[in-house]
Amino acid sequence: MPCTPEILVDVTDLNVSICRGCQRVGFSYKNVLIGFDKEDFKAFVYSFSQLQFETSAVLFPIGERRIIVNSVHCDIQFSFNREEFENICVHLNQSITLLNAKEILSHH
Repeated sequence: MPCTPEILVDVTDLNVSICRGCQRVGFSYKNVLIGFDKEDFKAFVYSFSQLQFETSAVLFPIGERRIIVNSVHCDIQFSFNREEFENICVHLNQSITLLNAKEILSHH
């Protein structure tokens, strides 16, 4: 059965959705889509939100400071400038708040 996504967050270049059936969470940023089970998504967001741009960013050869973030696959990393990183942090945390609220409401 195909997934039926329910949008948690949908802003320019970023979308977080959860499948009504299988309960997998999809995180899409620009042209990259990553699927998670709910607990792995929560762990990803927690680890992402623990990063500090100032202490973790590196200077790229193009002269721009970027932070490197590991993905769920050991050979794939993302790099974000400050604005991208801060925007993603806000929206990932928002999606966790909404996901937690949905879980609470579904148990009542």
